Amino acid sequence: MARFCGTISVDRTPEEVFAYLSDFSNVADWEPSVTSARRRGRGRIRTGSVFEVSLGFLGRPLELEYHVTEIESPRRIVFEADADGFRSIDTIRIESRPGGRSRVVYDARIQLQGLRIIFDGALQLAFGVVGNQALRGLRRAFSDETAREPDPVRTN
Repeated sequence: MARFCGTISVDRTPEEVFAYLSDFSNVADWEPSVTSARRRGRGRIRTGSVFEVSLGFLGRPLELEYHVTEIESPRRIVFEADADGFRSIDTIRIESRPGGRSRVVYDARIQLQGLRIIFDGALQLAFGVVGNQALRGLRRAFSDETAREPDPVRTN
């Protein structure tokens, strides 16, 4: 299993951070490998909400359907996608810090299946690069005025 876990601190409340990150269509703003992302459906984000994400990974295009599998506003959300030969699990935790700040812990895992498991080591190396790029993008997103006041999203 390839895993990337990174942490950033932002000058936003946990509620602001959660509202932005729980809408996984925003991943296209901060994850460089994502070419497009959109939410399927309307209403509040909850367990079962679906996001369609297009990305390029290791030189090939991928279309993934991420499902919200766990949600605990404004502290935690889990997105999962199953594709041919692998499973992606992205867990985002948000911790409150003094002064209206937040700490974001982004834990992403890719589980290869079948014969693809032999590529796990190479995937881990590539995933580290992609994960660090995503953290840099996330820092930029939260320093941008558009991330300062996200649209309110009810999650409970």
